[in-house]
Formats: sequence, C-alpha cells, structure tokens
Amino acid sequence: MIPASRSEAVLQPARSSDVDEHARRLVGWRQDYSQLSPGRFDGTVLQASLGSVALLQERTNQRLRERFVVPAGELVVAVPIELSGPAHWGDARLDADAIAVCRGGEPTDLLTPNVFGIVGFAIPATGPAVDALEPGVPRVLRDRGCADAMRALFAQGLAAARRGSARDGRVEVGHGQDHGDGDGDPVRARFAGLLADEVGGVAARIASGGEGTVEVPALARRLSLVRRAEAFVEAHGDAHDPAAPTVAELCRATGACRRTLQASFVDVLGIGPSRYLRALRLNRVRADLKRDAASVSEVAVRWGFWHLGRFSADYRAMFGELPSETRARARGPGPQSRAADFG
Repeated sequence: MIPASRSEAVLQPARSSDVDEHARRLVGWRQDYSQLSPGRFDGTVLQASLGSVALLQERTNQRLRERFVVPAGELVVAVPIELSGPAHWGDARLDADAIAVCRGGEPTDLLTPNVFGIVGFAIPATGPAVDALEPGVPRVLRDRGCADAMRALFAQGLAAARRGSARDGRVEVGHGQDHGDGDGDPVRARFAGLLADEVGGVAARIASGGEGTVEVPALARRLSLVRRAEAFVEAHGDAHDPAAPTVAELCRATGACRRTLQASFVDVLGIGPSRYLRALRLNRVRADLKRDAASVSEVAVRWGFWHLGRFSADYRAMFGELPSETRARARGPGPQSRAADFG
C-alpha cells in the first residue's frame, strides 16, 4: 500500500521477484506480506511526490495478505487499477468502482486477489471529517465516475512529478516540505496545491458517507468469520508458539462448522482453511530461512513439516524456488529480511 512518510521517491517501477523484498521497497511504512497462492512472485512499486502529496502505484501477481500501518498523522486515498477479483481491506470490499480512505496510526490488513494493481495518494490527515475516522479502519465510496477521475488525477500527478524530476535532474524527497512546489515553477506549484485539495476533498466525502463494511450480509458474515480465524491464527502462531492451529481448532475458536468455515475461506480468500494454514506456515519457514542460522530441515520441522521431500516440493510450488535457494540468497549481499513490528 501507500507510504506517506518517506525519504526517497522512485519515478520508474522497481520490480521484485520476492514478496519480502517487494514490501521493503514501500518506503516509510511497517508492513508484513504473506503469499497465499502458489507461484513465483512478481511485483512492482512506483513512488513519487508532488508538494505535500505522496503518490504510489503497486502491482502484484499473487494472492497476498498484507498487514501494514499507515503512519500516524497521515491519510491514504486509494483506488484499484487492476483486479482479477475483489480485494478486502479490513471489512471493506475493493472492486473497480471503489475508492478507499484510511487514517494512519493502527495496523490494518489487505487481502488481494491474484492479479492486483492499486494507485494511491497520501496526504496529511486534517479536518473534522477526517478526525472522525477510526485509525486503521478503511471506509469505501462506490462511485465509478469518481474512481475514474482519481485514476486520471494520479496519472496527471505522476506526469507532473516526472517533469519536475527531469528538469531538476533529481528525485524529490520529503513530505509537507517545499521541495516540489517552491522551486520557481508557479504552474507546477499551483497543480500541487490543487492536487492536495482534490484528494483532501474526496477523502472528506468518503469519511462523511463511505461504507465501513461490506454491504452484502452473507459476504459480511463470511468476511467476519475469516477475520476472526485470522486473529486466532495470529495469536497462536508467533515465534514463541510456532505450533500452527489446526482447522478443528479454528472451528472451535470461531464457533463455525467445517463446511461454513470452508465456504467462507473460499469466498474471501479463494482457498480453503487448510491451504491457508499451510501457506502461512510456508511463509514463516521462508522468513526463518532468511534470518535463522538453523538448517533447512530444522526450520521445516519447527513449523510442522515432517516429510522433508514433500516439504521441499510444496515450498518450491509456493515460491518458485527450493528452500536451499532461499537460504543461499539470504546469505548473499544485501539486507536480510526482517518481520515488521506492529507492537
């Protein structure tokens, strides 16, 4: 998602074949991505700034669970540009007609479809309507015309940022500073101000009348069930208790039968609860392989993979490489992956 506080901006797409590397490219946020669908990851991030507005475009090709924190004092307005199915940000559904706004300061979760693209703006969070937003809880407006207008506004803002960078021979930095509109270009300065006003107006409109939850009762119930199951997994599968919950435990924790749990997970995530739990365990193995001195077999057993041949095959199917290749890459040059701290 959209990093508002940042120390750099990238005016050309930065491509990653590793989901953790992709998450690290999002400057200024705390985020933790888990890959839920099998296949080699491919993602791009493009960032820029114009006056007090941060711009970002993100594209991914796998189903992901993204957990992140929008910085306190910031507000994000985002609109999808490519979807193979609906995304779910908190309890709000994102489709082609949706514009979402989220106030920073608390963790939030985004579930993406296999093919996902989004553009967004980050601005300072000001105004009484914005103050009424609960931090970390997105609200959504469904308006095709407004969504199309925001996509066009993003393209115009990005073009203006690129023109300024090409003229100055530099990439602009900072948020709320006079880097982008105090450089002697009055036309660009006016556009930066208009961009901030337009985004702020849309944010206030959504804050005043947007949807806080999905509007289809059956989908709302299923999404709520999946969120409760996710919370249970999060509370019982951290580094201090690596024994992942079972589907039976999820049923007991949520009060749902297996059939209801299965239907809810397939509707919301596109996979059943057993595949979801297995995907999370594989992601945790991957994270440990990048930062742990233990052997591949020790890490696999730690996360409940007892048949090492089957584990290697499942790991390769999920991430497009063998566990040993992940370990070798992590020990090469460059920073190692670290899990985001949401405490």
